[in-house]
Amino acid sequence: MKDASIEIVKSATPSTYNAAGDVITHTFDVSNTGNVTLTDVTVSDPLSGLSAITPGPATLAPGENQVFTATYTITQSDMDAGQVDNTATATGNDPDDVEVSDTDSETITVVKDASIEIVKSATPSTYNAVWGCDHVHLRCEQHRQRDLDRCDSERSIEWIGARSLRVRYRRPARTRCSRQPIPSPNRHGCGSGGQHGYSDRQ
Repeated sequence: MKDASIEIVKSATPSTYNAAGDVITHTFDVSNTGNVTLTDVTVSDPLSGLSAITPGPATLAPGENQVFTATYTITQSDMDAGQVDNTATATGNDPDDVEVSDTDSETITVVKDASIEIVKSATPSTYNAVWGCDHVHLRCEQHRQRDLDRCDSERSIEWIGARSLRVRYRRPARTRCSRQPIPSPNRHGCGSGGQHGYSDRQ
């Protein structure tokens, strides 16, 4: 009594992947498990991106087998999905040209490695004034009655706090120095006009 049958066993090497670009080799071991010769034995696999399956059609006597192979390159979509599933089919024809077939599935999985990196930089990498402003001015007003403070163009100004100045004068002048409150910084870190604290008015 004729008994035409076929069997396929599918495997993948390696069975896991951890990066896009990894190459997986798929192996399809096809056997004639019946008692009649099978011709035109082939393997098909619908996996998109799979290379051509080799070798070509084979003829298998009862008990014989043929190993077919193909390769597949892992994509980023496969990485995100976490696994690749697909099913291969082996077919052959018996002496009466009746087709016989068998299927086998294989799943390969990702080795997950989620990570992130941050690189921080600052421009400029140095600073030379509070709030990043490099112009500080003092307002001096003429005063004829008495010399309350001494102002001159040759003066030194230094910060003694986030919103205070210390002013030193070298030569006396008949002027009065009046400090003005330092404005709050604008969105650029500076006061009005890009300067802080004081403006000159002789």
